[in-house]
Amino acid sequence: MDGRNPDPKPFKIAILWRGDTEARRAATPHNNRFYRIFEELADLGIKAEPAVYDEAFADEVREQLLSADGGLCGSIRSIKERPERHLTPCCATSPHAALGSVRTRT
Repeated sequence: MDGRNPDPKPFKIAILWRGDTEARRAATPHNNRFYRIFEELADLGIKAEPAVYDEAFADEVREQLLSADGGLCGSIRSIKERPERHLTPCCATSPHAALGSVRTRT
């Protein structure tokens, strides 16, 4: 096994970090500090998308996270207070999950 996703529909991972409206609008997998994570996931056949978060558009981000198969994120409070912290996996199984969590593919 080569580590690639055997499913013909690629997994979709949201990578969450804090930013403002402009940062969300302009975010791509290539123009942020996590670009190498995006590259590594792509090499494994996993589609990753930016999920820039702020309370001003929390509902929009929540919907994005719930549409993903998984995610990488940190504590939103930690992201605001200490943006240098590393990303950690997050998951949930309910559409009522807290922001910053996503369901896993079954």
